[in-house]
Amino acid sequence: MNIQDIFCTIVQIDSESGNEEAMSLFIQNFLQERNISFSEEKEFQLIAKIPAKNKKSAEAKKLMFCAHMDTVSPGKNIIPFIDDSGKITSSGNTILGADNKASLANMLFLIDKIATNEITTHHHLEFVFTTKEEIDDPAVYALDMKKITSEVGFIFDKANENDMNTVVSVASSISDFTVEIVGKGAHASSPELAINALEMMVEFVSELQLGACYPHSTLNIGKISGGEATNTYPSRISLAGDFRSQSPEYMKKIEDDLLKAQQKVLANPKFCKNGEKGNIDINIMVYCKGYAHNVQSKNFLALERIYKKMGYENLTIIDTQSGSDASCFMNHATHAIETFCLNDGCFDVHTVKEWTTVENLEKLQSIMQNIACDF
Repeated sequence: MNIQDIFCTIVQIDSESGNEEAMSLFIQNFLQERNISFSEEKEFQLIAKIPAKNKKSAEAKKLMFCAHMDTVSPGKNIIPFIDDSGKITSSGNTILGADNKASLANMLFLIDKIATNEITTHHHLEFVFTTKEEIDDPAVYALDMKKITSEVGFIFDKANENDMNTVVSVASSISDFTVEIVGKGAHASSPELAINALEMMVEFVSELQLGACYPHSTLNIGKISGGEATNTYPSRISLAGDFRSQSPEYMKKIEDDLLKAQQKVLANPKFCKNGEKGNIDINIMVYCKGYAHNVQSKNFLALERIYKKMGYENLTIIDTQSGSDASCFMNHATHAIETFCLNDGCFDVHTVKEWTTVENLEKLQSIMQNIACDF
């Protein structure tokens, strides 16, 4: 067994968000065959535990590795290809699924090495396998956190970074939102009877600063739908998007901007005809809260020591506006765990051009092993 074999096996198990049962069952069988204790959690999630071995009780730490089982679409019937240089891609019709199965495969490979006594000295280890990370309702929040006793966590889910020694120090908060714009439909020949939802949308969007709206902050509308027919003024248009920021102050400003745009449109007499008014409903949902690591903390310095021991000069410290399960563990109300989001060695994720390399998979395994044994 080698890392590329495990990786190529699991990327061929369909597990688009919300359909992770087959992937979960594969992992359960993998753990059972190696006599690894685990619990089944809500939404097909799993928590596996391996006690420390050949460590004095005073030096044995409690560490967590976490990866999500789900992928974005198109993620069905993935066929991985490895070329002569070791680059791994899909057929080009689907994603590869390296996000996050590069990490998932390496967690399984690490478990196998421990179960077969290839690794004989390590800390207390917990392996958490989550679902629905790629969508607006990540299942990690449904975990029974009382079952997780780790003091420090590691999630390898930062893609598109050239340096394998990359760690996220600051991550943004992210909120999703929907906007329902309701006017009044009418035949295209009778504009005087219509409250045009499209005009309402144009005015609403024109009041917003899309893209980089504030420092380290973005506002995006990613989905637009509506209308009934080519010869009808649209009565309803739906928008969906998200906003992100490292600053709670700017998160509040963006939320206020959405509400101000709503009120300005609704105050326009153009959208009130014959005693009827147009309407705009905005629904805002928190996807994840941001976090910031103290780069001088004991755990951060211990992580840097691991990478230096492996020959890396320093950690490459970055900020990100991408979300990960690390946000849940960092911000949990009753059992927060200092959790590091690290480079997974994958590129062009969420596209059919997604790729990784055998070399990066092997580097990732080496990093995980060093953390598990020497953190």
